[in-house]
Amino acid sequence: MTIGKNILKFDILDSTNNYLKERIDNLIDGTICYALEQTNGRGRRENTWKSPKGNLYFSFFKNQQISREEVFFETIKTSVAIIKLLDNYQINASVKYPNDILVNSKKIAGILIETTGVKLIDSLVIGVGLNVNQSDFKDLNKKAISIALLKNQNFKTEELLKEFIKIYNSLNELDYIYKEYLNRSLIIGKEIRYENQKYQIAGIFLNGDILIKNEKTQSRILANNFDFQYLYND
Repeated sequence: MTIGKNILKFDILDSTNNYLKERIDNLIDGTICYALEQTNGRGRRENTWKSPKGNLYFSFFKNQQISREEVFFETIKTSVAIIKLLDNYQINASVKYPNDILVNSKKIAGILIETTGVKLIDSLVIGVGLNVNQSDFKDLNKKAISIALLKNQNFKTEELLKEFIKIYNSLNELDYIYKEYLNRSLIIGKEIRYENQKYQIAGIFLNGDILIKNEKTQSRILANNFDFQYLYND
């Protein structure tokens, strides 16, 4: 399934994810909603923030039935597409598990996936926020960065969206996508404590579960049961 054949552009919305979710029964598969500004952008755990003009905010709709375990692969694929887009501008990005993209330990992009359905997923809305032309993040200057700050020039967000669409639609080989995601993951090799033992993170499964190992044993842990935030504090 390709995305981007139908693109809806707006000057301002509360949230591109909200716009698609509210019209989900009437959407063409692969529809993209793109806004120049968001007043109520959202992230995981219902975190909200203002999304000023100059950055890239968009969401796309996928009408497909998948299991809940398969949803995380959409995070993987979208992450790799963003990373490949940044590669085109000689920007080396990494994945902060599970859904943020970092450059030089600062956030440059985030992903939010929302679904409909209970046991089986009926459809997905995948939202992306990419810092493009923002030069001042105020209290978050030490935690956020933009393409413009890295390259000392401004960029056309609509052109970046077109590039993303082309890259995303070209990513069709699961093994390649998965390998690229793992290669850019910041948690692989990190040491953690789990059930009073030291482990090293050895892998990430396609459903988002984490593989941890030590000299004696290995375990598969549910990511939702573990807070990885402290791993990035260094």
